[in-house]
Amino acid sequence: MIKGAHVITADQLIVAARALKDVPWRNQGRTADGVDCGGFVVLALRNAGHDIAKYVGERLPHQYHRRATPKIYEFAARHGERISNPCPGCVVLFKFDGDKQPRHFGIVTYDGNVIHADTIRCRVLEHGLRAQWARWAHSYWKIPGVQYA
Repeated sequence: MIKGAHVITADQLIVAARALKDVPWRNQGRTADGVDCGGFVVLALRNAGHDIAKYVGERLPHQYHRRATPKIYEFAARHGERISNPCPGCVVLFKFDGDKQPRHFGIVTYDGNVIHADTIRCRVLEHGLRAQWARWAHSYWKIPGVQYA
């Protein structure tokens, strides 16, 4: 941890993530004008008072393609704590059919829900982590600098 980095609770992260609902999807976006899945997580953390790049001393990979890349998983493995079951405020990595690597992620909320920047509906939304989304769930990670209940 970098000196002076702020720690937040999982509840604070979820509140900040939900405040971003309906923000438009934009590839490599990192502002309320538009976000992709990485930008959504980074912006939700920042809006909750937690700068993940400052905390871990490294930026989340950017300048990536929309195709699957090992960079997302490698970042999570380097800095996060992999857990076997989802908990509110953790990140879920998704690996879609035919992909060799995870390429999408969101934040788990409550009651089996996930919030993420959806490329089909072109906005941030929250829905159940069921059906195909449960099948696509690759791994769950606790975020460094977030306190979990």
